[in-house]
Amino acid sequence: MLDTITQQAWWNVRQYPKEFWKEYFRKRYLLKDEYETPEGEIVQVYWSTADKKFSVGMMSDFLNKVQAEASSEWGVEFE
Repeated sequence: MLDTITQQAWWNVRQYPKEFWKEYFRKRYLLKDEYETPEGEIVQVYWSTADKKFSVGMMSDFLNKVQAEASSEWGVEFE
């Protein structure tokens, strides 16, 4: 899926590499928790798709969101 997005998506007249899209969607849809340090810094923790608690249903939901956004926002067509 990321290969298709990388090949087809243009965002503000620019294409981005696969690593960008992986990080973009991870940050957008896989936030697990946030913690605040004593200094006030916010540390965000994200789900890993390798985590045993990351269920098949969660993965399906994540992929559906990625596909929907890529299609609606950047005109990506999936076969």
